[in-house]
Amino acid sequence: MFKSMFEDISPTTEYIRIDVRNKFINEFNLTDRDDIQLLDNILQHRFPNDKVVCDLSWRGYITFEINKSIMYALKPEFNALKVLRKHLTPIIIHRLYRYPDGLRFCELRDKYKYEYKCFKNEL
Repeated sequence: MFKSMFEDISPTTEYIRIDVRNKFINEFNLTDRDDIQLLDNILQHRFPNDKVVCDLSWRGYITFEINKSIMYALKPEFNALKVLRKHLTPIIIHRLYRYPDGLRFCELRDKYKYEYKCFKNEL
């Protein structure tokens, strides 16, 4: 019997990424630009262009609601990264750049002290 293209061809990785992104934004009411960027980064990491995501046909993709299962699998990772970004990033930045013993501050101080001396001698 003849099978339609709907049963033979599977959705592309790009389509799945866009579909999951739209469903995730609508389901969890994302409006913050940083949250949407975080979601895009997660989707790009989870579904690179060279990886085959779905072995099912379009019919199987829609019937078994693969997009919803992917969406709910992404939710814990999204929440974890959002909490880390909110609470851990300020602590890391403070530790790196605090005065006078920040890890990055000491390096920058030495670099710019040398450059300032070189510039001062040229005047």
